[in-house]
Amino acid sequence: MASGLLELEGLREDKVSLEKKVAYLESLIEPFKQQLVSIEEMVRLEKAGKESASKDFERVLGDYAGLMGHANPRQKILHIMKLKDELATSKKVRLY
Repeated sequence: MASGLLELEGLREDKVSLEKKVAYLESLIEPFKQQLVSIEEMVRLEKAGKESASKDFERVLGDYAGLMGHANPRQKILHIMKLKDELATSKKVRLY
């Protein structure tokens, strides 16, 4: 019976010792937890900014394609060639 009590007392002392170690280690990592929260917030904001910029880029790209008059790259090239020809023709007409 006495050995059981001694063993129980030893376990209680181990528990108290371990609780102190846990508290100490938690106090060591607390500043890093705060930094982690800050970094996670920065990452979230960067992702939101990237998504917003990507959407804006796609919108501007679509608007540009609409202004060019064609969505097909080959048609765009033909359209630009036609504009160049018209410009060259108009320059010749002005010269004469």
